[in-house]
Amino acid sequence: MSDHAERFAENLRRLRRRAGISAEELGYRADVHHNHIGSIERGRTEPRLGTLIRLIGALDTTPDEILDGISWRPGGEGEGRCSMRSRAPGR
Repeated sequence: MSDHAERFAENLRRLRRRAGISAEELGYRADVHHNHIGSIERGRTEPRLGTLIRLIGALDTTPDEILDGISWRPGGEGEGRCSMRSRAPGR
């Protein structure tokens, strides 16, 4: 599991729990099978762009919140990397 997949999984779980809904309910609201939600929340898979947009809408959140702590550092060919930062206080 990559660091960014793990961080995204943590963010998704946190936001779903904050909304007070189950993975099954999130799947229903986002039109994503609940097994896929579980796979994303375990960091086993990463959502495609369309799924990401539906998750943001279903959770009534923002891209900043769901991607909290995940960033990309550009570099030359093969030198760019994903980086993690600490979660903002209160999140």
